[in-house]
Amino acid sequence: MRRPDALLVGCLLLVAACEGPTPYVPRDASSFFKQPGYRELELSQDSYRVSYRCGQYTPADRIADFTLLRCADLTQEQGFRYFVVEDVSDQTEWIPGGCVGLGSEGGYSVIVYTVQLLRENPVDRLAVAYDAAVLERELRARYSLPPRSP
Repeated sequence: MRRPDALLVGCLLLVAACEGPTPYVPRDASSFFKQPGYRELELSQDSYRVSYRCGQYTPADRIADFTLLRCADLTQEQGFRYFVVEDVSDQTEWIPGGCVGLGSEGGYSVIVYTVQLLRENPVDRLAVAYDAAVLERELRARYSLPPRSP
């Protein structure tokens, strides 16, 4: 292999090592590094702000799906059946050294949903109400994720 080809292959391997597949896991708030994963903040008994952070190369539809999956899981964990997304915010955070030790610029995408949890399907609302159990099954099947623990 010629030297420029070897250098290119080495660079590609370093980039690949930094950006692995996006996991569906809780985000460790105590971690020094900007770890991928979900987090939620209770706003009231039936209202939450749910966020999902992942690497800059994660497709936008996967970020949105993982955020919706966390909303579905949370809805069921709290004893509700439906949820409505009331507000959406997405952003990209650029931080120095996105891949630790390389000294390069790196970024993280974050999507934030504010959701209302509901026991009944609100037929009179204009917003779409998601059936948490149905959405959870669909998204777990799409990404080959194991079933939610009860």
